[in-house]
Amino acid sequence: MARLAKSTQEAIVALNQLARPPHERLVAAVALACQILELALRIHPYVNGNGHAARFILLAILGRYDYWPARWTIDPRPGHPDYVNMIVAYRNGNPRPLEEFILKSIIGL
Repeated sequence: MARLAKSTQEAIVALNQLARPPHERLVAAVALACQILELALRIHPYVNGNGHAARFILLAILGRYDYWPARWTIDPRPGHPDYVNMIVAYRNGNPRPLEEFILKSIIGL
């Protein structure tokens, strides 16, 4: 958990210091949020509620920049049929499906 907290803090500081156009800032924030989501799920620090906590962290990171995914819920888990597959793909080095899902949810597609 200490690693998760430190990684999150460092990444947010780095993201805050970048001067980027709005669309690039959105993509960077989503990438960061997905990275932290997967790390929280991988650490799995609690007996129960790890998915809820990880989704809350994702919302907290995105909300910091006023990005609010419309189709992303803490409870129940997002209803997309491939949600778990997107997490697995992310873990296997393919972040694109999860990041695109979050981006589309934010921009309303």
